[in-house]
Amino acid sequence: MRRRVLTHILLGTSCLLSLGIVAAPVAQANWSSDPTVGLPVCTATGDQGQLDILPDGYGGTWITWSDQRLGMPAADIYLQHVLAQGVVDPGMPSDGRVVCNAFSIQQSPLLAPDGAGGVLVGWTDFRVSGVNADVYVHHVLSNGALDATWPFNGSGIAIDIVFQSLTRILADGHGGAFLMLASNVTEHRLYLHHVLASGVRDPGWGVNGILVSNATGERFGGDMVSDGAGGMLVAWEDRRSATPDIYAMHVFANAELDPAWPVNGLALCTATGAQDGVGMVGDGSGGALVAWQDRRGASGSRDIYATHVLAGGTVDPAWPADGLAISTASNDQQEVRGVSDGAHGCIFTWNDKRGADYDIYAQHVHGNGTFDAGAIANGAPVCSATGDQIARGPHVFLPDGAGGALVTWFDARSGSTTKDIYATHLLATAAPDPAWPVNGSAVCTAPGDQSGSVIAPDGSGGVVVAWIDKRNGTDYDVYAQRVAQNGTLPNVSVSEPGQPLGVRLDAPSPDPAHTHTRLSFSLARAGHARLMIWNLAGSIVRELENGELAASGHERTWDLLDSRGRPVPNGVYFVRLETDAGARSCRIAVLR
Repeated sequence: MRRRVLTHILLGTSCLLSLGIVAAPVAQANWSSDPTVGLPVCTATGDQGQLDILPDGYGGTWITWSDQRLGMPAADIYLQHVLAQGVVDPGMPSDGRVVCNAFSIQQSPLLAPDGAGGVLVGWTDFRVSGVNADVYVHHVLSNGALDATWPFNGSGIAIDIVFQSLTRILADGHGGAFLMLASNVTEHRLYLHHVLASGVRDPGWGVNGILVSNATGERFGGDMVSDGAGGMLVAWEDRRSATPDIYAMHVFANAELDPAWPVNGLALCTATGAQDGVGMVGDGSGGALVAWQDRRGASGSRDIYATHVLAGGTVDPAWPADGLAISTASNDQQEVRGVSDGAHGCIFTWNDKRGADYDIYAQHVHGNGTFDAGAIANGAPVCSATGDQIARGPHVFLPDGAGGALVTWFDARSGSTTKDIYATHLLATAAPDPAWPVNGSAVCTAPGDQSGSVIAPDGSGGVVVAWIDKRNGTDYDVYAQRVAQNGTLPNVSVSEPGQPLGVRLDAPSPDPAHTHTRLSFSLARAGHARLMIWNLAGSIVRELENGELAASGHERTWDLLDSRGRPVPNGVYFVRLETDAGARSCRIAVLR
């Protein structure tokens, strides 16, 4: 009987954690002050594109993309880990780790943190029929290894005979994630799914997920943010009327639609003309600031409007009915996105064609629906250089942690047919930081075309920018560059002695543990270390170390007790080592 239980618990749960570096190498930092250089993240044959990025919590980043190195019509999902020193993680393959190489096309990957240093990767997948897409997710551990307890090539969360594409992914705070899917049956619908930390589709959310609204008409272009209590707020473009409007709904973590909200969603804007292109930002109080593109004007061009939806399911009465006009400048304003200012308000930025070319504009709005004193009507220019400047995608804009924001875009100011990559820092007023170059800092001006940039914080007030790059003249590759807090490209292209990369966590012994287990780890340099035991719900069960340790090997014993001295239940647990140089994780089974 014990063998049968043991098999059930341990199926694929062996430790997959360590970089395997016995003598840690000295870092060869590749960040360069030359904007024509950049760090090559992937230069495999074929095109790499559709990037997404997340910080790793230690100044580095996770970068994912859709990869055609095997040639069309194949496209696979790859992932790379870039360390803070400006090098590709030596524990990862040089051109990225394949997350999924199933038959046919996998595209549009999105990342969410798993809460333990790793990431969840979700994508749209054509493996079943080659025509109708499904949605899959995989888990990558903090050391870059694929989670062997999840299905090979990912867990199928939404598999049906109709077309379904992943549009958003949101961490659930317990190692899993909520997914937003666009589905086309007879009409376009928005569904929500929940994948658990185990890689299993949450049975409480049903086989097909839940509909955000069952009203007549189609729904497109949704966005979602956390409600701060385990659930989410969702907004979308809704076609139950003659022209698209904006609606929202609150969904609890148990898949229940909030009964305090109107059935089939709260109308945020039902003005004349079309409203679409929704973007959301949490307000820090269970509600959200929602912005969209709006064609209510007589000219029919796109403007930018926003409103504030309260946690109780009503529109903030301090804001104008049908939204506050953020920009009604001439011609089109579109692709609005926002970040929290940390004080219940928001900085919005958008692509603006009030002149001859597209520029980047921004505006700061307080939580009460007012602008800053002295704010420029219709927004302030972030970049108004010649040629088009366009910020496109979910991860081009992020808060700086001090009320301001950082933004990246692709830029045609050079006057040629190719594009470059730029970034800048916005103050809390949404004005460009005067410490940065006017019209932005040049991140990459290499020959060839650069586009599709995404951005992540570097943990020091600056950013890491990644993009697709055609400098080789044939295919798009993936490159990255760090931009310091003052807008300069840091020059650390030489060897940095004393900055080793190695952090090692060995497999627990014994595993499974019956009465105790030994946890061995080593640090290549002295520093702070924290060793913890987590349960599958994402809670810390026991802290075994939290202090300064020497650069050497260390060992701790876990007696299978929690922090209150009580025996932990049988099951699977995470061992988590966090250090100044990085983090490592593995699993341990308890079976008495």
